[in-house]
Amino acid sequence: MGETNFAKMKINERIKVVNLLTKDHISLYCKHENTFVYGMYTKESREISQVKWMLEEKRRGFSSIQEEIFNSLKDAIGTESCLFHAGGREYIDVRMLGSGRAFLLECINPSKMGSAQLQVAEFGKIMEKKSQLVYIKDTKWVDKTYFEVLKNKETDKMKEQRCVVWTEKKFTREGAKKLNDIINLQVNQKTPIRVLHRRCLKTRIKIIYGLRCEWINEHFFLLDVLSSAGTYIKEFIHGDLGRTSPNLCLLLNSECDILQLDVINLHKSISNARDQFKGSKQLAIMQL
Repeated sequence: MGETNFAKMKINERIKVVNLLTKDHISLYCKHENTFVYGMYTKESREISQVKWMLEEKRRGFSSIQEEIFNSLKDAIGTESCLFHAGGREYIDVRMLGSGRAFLLECINPSKMGSAQLQVAEFGKIMEKKSQLVYIKDTKWVDKTYFEVLKNKETDKMKEQRCVVWTEKKFTREGAKKLNDIINLQVNQKTPIRVLHRRCLKTRIKIIYGLRCEWINEHFFLLDVLSSAGTYIKEFIHGDLGRTSPNLCLLLNSECDILQLDVINLHKSISNARDQFKGSKQLAIMQL
């Protein structure tokens, strides 16, 4: 056989031939282009991050959303590895509940696309058998255009979050009513100290569309917060040394701190969000 050189070529526009031949033999390595699974995830644990998190060479949390989803689905898809993309994020100790958060799982060189195409609607059931920390639903195969969908979901949605709050001064039922009356509160937030190492220093204007408070005792209460996307709720509660203003400490004239935080829902529009927010009058006690 004479010496011939081949450029990279595609088979069915999805499988690439990436190895070429020498004088006497042909060596071919077929590689499938990356594919994308889109879906919604909920997170039930306060001890797993969104992706693997290393801090000073030590791992934070014992797992991640990316690892939970990948380890559950890798056999069904036959993928070597994956990249994880999400429409926003929640902190490691914050649960993501309600309808969930949108994600894209980018599968690297999948080898079982025939069977995986048929199973995609069952990915949620497959994962339920392997993980009790993260759940997924509404899964489907998509293309790269869904990166724009994720971007829009991150910036356009309104968050409904629930927190357990401690206050230094005695908190009364009249104080709870005062918080319930607050709507459309404009908040100026400087980049929080806790994320200043990875985000630029600037002041962001956010809106607290509504508060819903339930008195527990003289120093503790539940607070639901409906806010614009990207609002730092922890800093709205404790003030972040005055970097978020106004904050709950100023509103109550008392030192406040947040003990737990959950994302209850992500809303598509402010009108729907307000209707649902007003309609949910009874607050459930958060799981510890």
